[in-house]
Amino acid sequence: MPSEKPATPAAALAPQTALKHWLKQWSDRTEFVQVTITRMEVGYELRHSVDIDRPESTLRLVGLIELRELAQFTRSGAFRPNKLSPNLCAGWRCRAKSDRELEDALRLLYPGGLADWYAEFRGLKAKSFREYLARQTGMYRVAQQLTDTQAADAVRGNCDANSCRRRRIWEVPQLPPDDQLRTSIVPCFEPCGTMMEMARRVVKSEQRPKIALELTADELETAIVAAESAIAHPHEEVREGDLAAAGNVRRLRLLLQRLQGAARPADGTASRE
Repeated sequence: MPSEKPATPAAALAPQTALKHWLKQWSDRTEFVQVTITRMEVGYELRHSVDIDRPESTLRLVGLIELRELAQFTRSGAFRPNKLSPNLCAGWRCRAKSDRELEDALRLLYPGGLADWYAEFRGLKAKSFREYLARQTGMYRVAQQLTDTQAADAVRGNCDANSCRRRRIWEVPQLPPDDQLRTSIVPCFEPCGTMMEMARRVVKSEQRPKIALELTADELETAIVAAESAIAHPHEEVREGDLAAAGNVRRLRLLLQRLQGAARPADGTASRE
């Protein structure tokens, strides 16, 4: 299974320098991916953003060292290979008594996230998807065959904010950069291993024999609703990066795009009544 951890071009930057500049960007409260950070009289409080209005007595107090374990698993116990996935457990709060402890907390929750923010802040740019594909050899070289439409479909399927909160800044034909309001301030400088596997699978899938299937408009609508429901309630036993699994949410998004395309008439008007 390919790794979902993208390259961290800013890894060599001094973390304390990144923290110093980031702290200047906000005053009393800010959000870092799924965590809300509030300045206290001494230090900071961190909690999951969904818990921002909950009384602190209803939240479990965790220490800094516990954040590593907290970031490893979902509430149901599934492993989180991508720490930027939007499935961080809620129901906790943590106190960071100093800037250094805040830096440690963010590093445990979102490794490399602050450094990548600082790299973009300092002007680091991302190459386009086409430029990245051109450098590929071996098993991913086939991804160079993607058409612009296929590339956009693959990115929509893989990089949706419901799977990863990194903000894609690398250019893709037919797609604008990600919206920070839907993702986060943490940039994505280049495709991760899962994105490249998705691109490879799209090309390979297009090369396979097609199955002719006739559906009525009602049946197609039912198939679309079924795909939407499966995406909204994914099977947690299917690993995030396991694109060989038919129930993988990224593959379901690709299927949904195809079904929606079939439901869209040639004039572009909605086909549902």
